[in-house]
Amino acid sequence: MTALKNADLVRLASWTNSFAKVGTLAGHYGRPVSLREIAKEEVICGSEVWTVYTGATLSSDKGFYDRERALYETAIVIAPGDIVEIDGVQFKVVVAKHNQGSYPKNSDPIGFTRVDRTELNAELKALLAEMAAA
Repeated sequence: MTALKNADLVRLASWTNSFAKVGTLAGHYGRPVSLREIAKEEVICGSEVWTVYTGATLSSDKGFYDRERALYETAIVIAPGDIVEIDGVQFKVVVAKHNQGSYPKNSDPIGFTRVDRTELNAELKALLAEMAAA
């Protein structure tokens, strides 16, 4: 199983010269996050782990493309349906529609869904009950 963390670079095998950066709540906050914080983020934003693709860039810097190619070469290759571990939790790789070609088509081309949502679903239920009672 592939282990990923915040700021890792990932790509699909079909992508030529493109990669995306993994983002996590723990990386965003700079500390471990509680199940309650994850539940709140899921209610608000819908995700605890994501990727960001910043698109192509034109540059007059002669070394720019060599540096980008080096980053592409170091990116971890993942595929739809792969099970990966991020922050100690197993996720299934889900590629957004139209992103399996030779390059990503939007800014969040790869998503991740928890393999086991039992604890998170219980926390979401408790959070939503508290919000309804307030």
